[in-house]
Amino acid sequence: MIYANEGIKKPVSLLKTEGPVEGERVLDQDLVRKVNRMLETVVSKKLGGTGVRAAIPSYQVAGKTGTAWFYNVGGGYDNENYNAYFAGFVPARNPRIVAVISIHQPQGDETGGGTVAAPAFAKIAAGAMRILNVPPDNEDSEPSQISMTSQPPAVEGKPWSPR
Repeated sequence: MIYANEGIKKPVSLLKTEGPVEGERVLDQDLVRKVNRMLETVVSKKLGGTGVRAAIPSYQVAGKTGTAWFYNVGGGYDNENYNAYFAGFVPARNPRIVAVISIHQPQGDETGGGTVAAPAFAKIAAGAMRILNVPPDNEDSEPSQISMTSQPPAVEGKPWSPR
């Protein structure tokens, strides 16, 4: 996730490299900071975020929830089958890990990204913080308020609505 790396894209490698890896700035640093603060509000209980279940005590988490309907091969979307997602990084201000949780066809009463995938992210990321011995970054674990002055544009003639 480029946002977790301050807008710098680095080459992907499965092999351990010696020394620092050179990267290329692909996003403006000020823009990245603003978006990252918005991603922190997603996990904020005080601010009514959709991903509050991704919160980890003593760590500031940044992330995004998502719920995507399946596309029917014959056309249109399947309103009964979908995937739930949570993509995030922690600690938000000095990321050590980035993870994406994808739940294929969640079952039960709660099936959205914030209710199904976010808790899985919290458990996995909290365990990773312990294994990596990352010290807590925030005792309060709540970001500052960010105001959004406009809504995202409508997609395919459908008005935007939070899920």
